[in-house]
Amino acid sequence: MLTITNTDSSFTVTAREAIDLELKLNVTSKGREWVKLGDHLYAFGTKQPCSNVLVVTNDQFAFLKILGTYASYRDCTSL
Repeated sequence: MLTITNTDSSFTVTAREAIDLELKLNVTSKGREWVKLGDHLYAFGTKQPCSNVLVVTNDQFAFLKILGTYASYRDCTSL
């Protein structure tokens, strides 16, 4: 499991969920800006060497939580 935290709160995702979040993030307006975040999600999801704790900003944390509520990356293109 990957723990995503803003140091105040956290949630965990499986490798499959990390890839799902990465795909959703990529199609949003934040995809390029937060490329390192997406890279970490991808690395974890594809079982490449990386930390199992991802520390993010409050904005990133809230955005990832929102992305998790969407069924498909196709639904995230307007974000």
